[in-house]
Amino acid sequence: HYPNLKMSELIGEVVAVYVGDRPDVLKSARDSIEFNLEGIVGDRHAGFTKKAGVRDKKPIPKGAMVRNWRQWSAVSIEEMNIIAQNLGVEELDSGLIGANFALSGIERFSQLPRGSMLWFPQDAILVVEETNEPCTTAGEGIQTAYAEIKPEDFPKAAIGIRGLVGIVHRSGTVRAGDIVRVQVYQPKSYFIT
Repeated sequence: HYPNLKMSELIGEVVAVYVGDRPDVLKSARDSIEFNLEGIVGDRHAGFTKKAGVRDKKPIPKGAMVRNWRQWSAVSIEEMNIIAQNLGVEELDSGLIGANFALSGIERFSQLPRGSMLWFPQDAILVVEETNEPCTTAGEGIQTAYAEIKPEDFPKAAIGIRGLVGIVHRSGTVRAGDIVRVQVYQPKSYFIT
């Protein structure tokens, strides 16, 4: 995590943006994406609620309706390069693993704590909810570009560096080339003296 940072800001750049307008994990590249309070307009993960899945905490039964804490997903180019190296390929497009946007310049992006906020120039504010755990479904997306890679190779190659998921705090637009300010969440300590 980010030691010795007190509500500090990190600065990065949006490299690419994607919309999940297909039934599979693959995302389609765009010049910009629109966020409203339900998520990304036109993305299959948009909505205030979702059906609980294997990533929702037990004892919530699979299929039960829960708050949608996965309205967006993001990765860092630096971590994607490590994943590509781990898989033995030269380059890995973020849209293959279902990311909505890819950032550059934010060290240890996947380790940002819950509650951290991403501020974009065209009003969008996003809040980190969870680390996005690597899965074989994303591995299937990679296999569409690299037939030699098995879906089960991806989780091992991406553990701890798969990116983040979260919710929309304020509507707005995110464009490739935008500068993003990341406010790293630090819990406040209250002491009774």
